[in-house]
Amino acid sequence: GFTYAGWIKTTATSAQMLFGQETSGGPILYIFLDAQASASADTGKIMASYFDASLVKVAAGFAADDNTWRDGTWRHIAITINPSTNNITFYIDGVRIPETYSGQDTPNNFGAFGWNLYLGARNNKGTAELFMDGTLDEVGIWNRVLSGSEVSDLYNGGVGITYTNTFPS
Repeated sequence: GFTYAGWIKTTATSAQMLFGQETSGGPILYIFLDAQASASADTGKIMASYFDASLVKVAAGFAADDNTWRDGTWRHIAITINPSTNNITFYIDGVRIPETYSGQDTPNNFGAFGWNLYLGARNNKGTAELFMDGTLDEVGIWNRVLSGSEVSDLYNGGVGITYTNTFPS
């Protein structure tokens, strides 16, 4: 699994990518702000979606409507994706927010990303698109699922925390 965390500031109401990449043969990873703004049911939601190397959807979660993240002030966003449990967890300002799923299939084949991950945009097979209309700061990507208390520490620290390799496995 892994965790994305960082500070964002935006007032945009259009669909935009926090980070992501897409390949022809998988794996694929997206973290959207205002997921599918053209679809009224998803407006104002944050979405994370991960597909394994065989393009099987591991999980796609929509955070509950919480438009506080786009009020023009700095907000701490953290998203964990745990492929072994098929779960995505969302946090805004250190608080876990409810999620719903459009799919939670069982992963069967993980592989390396075929393209670089872009921050503030999606790398669609080498083409940057769906740019974030706002500001990012102190972004971190971990190759494991951070606990709720670790996410809270990141938020409450206010200036980020440097994590070392001293975590239990």
